[in-house]
Amino acid sequence: MRWATPRVPDIKIITDRFHLYDRILQRNVALIQGFGTPCTYWRNKAISPIGVSPNPATSTKCYCWSTPVDGGGSTTSQTVQPQRDHFLCSGTGWLDVEGGGGGYQKYGYREHVFSTPSVLTASTKDVIVSGTRNSSYIVSGSSISGTLTTERITLNKFKDFNYLLVNDEFDAAANRVDYSYSLDDTTWIPLTLTNTTGITKNIGNRQATISLPEGTSYIRFRITLLKRLATAPSPKWNSLRFRYRNTLTLAEIDPRFGDIQIPAFLASREQIAQQVEGSAQNMGWITRFPLKWKTLPDTDIENSDVIRFLKGTFVGLNFETHDLLKFTYGESTQILHRGFESVLVRDGNDVLKIAAYLL
Repeated sequence: MRWATPRVPDIKIITDRFHLYDRILQRNVALIQGFGTPCTYWRNKAISPIGVSPNPATSTKCYCWSTPVDGGGSTTSQTVQPQRDHFLCSGTGWLDVEGGGGGYQKYGYREHVFSTPSVLTASTKDVIVSGTRNSSYIVSGSSISGTLTTERITLNKFKDFNYLLVNDEFDAAANRVDYSYSLDDTTWIPLTLTNTTGITKNIGNRQATISLPEGTSYIRFRITLLKRLATAPSPKWNSLRFRYRNTLTLAEIDPRFGDIQIPAFLASREQIAQQVEGSAQNMGWITRFPLKWKTLPDTDIENSDVIRFLKGTFVGLNFETHDLLKFTYGESTQILHRGFESVLVRDGNDVLKIAAYLL
């Protein structure tokens, strides 16, 4: 037997008719804008949201993977893990992940790091890598100069320059390291470097400022190693890190937060939840009061991100996100909002070792 009309209403037609998705999303926007706390986060690029490690064929491993599995002195053996407190890769073990930057990437920014494992074009064979665990480029033999040119960095939605930090070693009486950049692969503009101060000293010994117009499409850097005499010792170049902003600041989005001149998002704290875990067989019970938050869909926060609150009770503290939930709607699973728990980064957490590098 066939029914002349459906036995139950077509739910999809009803929800589309009343625009439930739009109404719920507008409600979430109003709640989070009214009660949200400004936040930023850093994402570990060594682990994808589904737990997949980078592909070594398309990504660049940091040189801190240098402890052999067998415990011997060989530096060519397959290694177990990177140095968890390494300043260059922030303990992640990767300088670049499939062309999108490596280490910990800050919300609203894109950072690129170049060092001895990176793809660099040397002007002469006398520009060589010295050392393994803390390797650097030097000029060998009787050569008095040599250059290293980075790959072209494509600037995605470039807004403005954030920082350029380098690590090098030189003796002004015997040698030096010069830096320049090009926006067209023809004209090279020299950079003026100064010593770093404050927290930037953790990841670089010198810094430079670049003035670039919004919308700049790409940039390339050149490092020049110079010796005063052929017999003089060579300078050493270890790394260059360049970061730019590609997202609007919170002040530009919401005038209420005029003092927050960096990209940020709002997270609203949910009601305090009490969880009791354990059993008598396991020698007791554990009572937890997890901090639960919700954000809007465009925040794109994921598990294991390091979140820092910019205002409020938890200002300046680092938390790690976990138990992420994506509240979705409809057959296309459109996201209404994201919910997650946060755990304060404490002693014993690997993130604590690199907290000073998260700028």
